[in-house]
Amino acid sequence: MAHNITHATARGPRPYQEDRLVIITKGERSLLVVLDGHGGAEVAEHCVKRLKTLDMFPETESGMLGMVQILAAETSDMEAGSTLSMVSVTPEGAIVAVLGDSPVITIAEDGTVRVSPEHNVRTNHAEREAAVSRGGRYSGGYIWRGDSGLQMSRALGDAHLSGILSRVPEVYTVPNPSWVLVLSDGVLDPAHAKTNELIGDLQQLMETITEPKAQDVLDWAEARGLADNATVVLWRR
Repeated sequence: MAHNITHATARGPRPYQEDRLVIITKGERSLLVVLDGHGGAEVAEHCVKRLKTLDMFPETESGMLGMVQILAAETSDMEAGSTLSMVSVTPEGAIVAVLGDSPVITIAEDGTVRVSPEHNVRTNHAEREAAVSRGGRYSGGYIWRGDSGLQMSRALGDAHLSGILSRVPEVYTVPNPSWVLVLSDGVLDPAHAKTNELIGDLQQLMETITEPKAQDVLDWAEARGLADNATVVLWRR
């Protein structure tokens, strides 16, 4: 399956690159991970190294949750932060875990598209209310603790926001997908007003290319204009 996995990344207009990715394969199993760092790349870098030493391919949602809990515990005292979008692809399906707003898009053989939940307090009112109930203060599109704020209600690291952020990912299973895309929000922001339209355009793009690769997706994003670091991991059956 390794030959069906491609990846691409771009710094975009920023002077630094805080996105990181991990791809690990073994036989018919693959682990696909995108981390979008903020406030530095310390958390994302730690997770990259740790995932490689763990060398795990969770086959259950509880196994995926346990894997994320390891990363959350090890990064809880780091001031930098990161999203985490991770997919364990097995012969039976794809187990998805998401913390933050780096989207995972799966496409089934019949064309059914599923997009991961996003934890942006500007657009997800339930997540905003949950962060406020944990002691946060919402203002100007950010959840605050003292003078520190973040758009996301769930993330790794961000020790200064401990207590108001959740470290628990949303985990779900997609049976036998034909495509799996793991992206940073620099490629496709799930909080964008035209997200559904953009996902439709992206699906059409992949269907019109004989053997689409991650670079094709990145080129599509760059043609629209990048405003952030951008990372794509594409798995296809």
